[in-house]
Amino acid sequence: KDSLEIFRKYGTSKNNFKIKKIQKINLNEGDIVHIPAKTLHTHGSVDKKKTFSHIAINILPRKNAEYKTVWWKSDFKTKATTII
Repeated sequence: KDSLEIFRKYGTSKNNFKIKKIQKINLNEGDIVHIPAKTLHTHGSVDKKKTFSHIAINILPRKNAEYKTVWWKSDFKTKATTII
């Protein structure tokens, strides 16, 4: 089994804020999911013997634009801090 977890951000700080898990979706091999832009989430295999891979498809609204991914350090329960 694999999983996708969706979080909600609480607070106004861009670099240090509280989070709360609002949804956990169990995934099976071959599943396809859509994660809307700017959605705080984690995903991966819950079985350490299995690998989990994904393909991200990003549509850029303007010519010569660059896609930006923001990575956070988090305890995955209550807080997210520091952009990695």
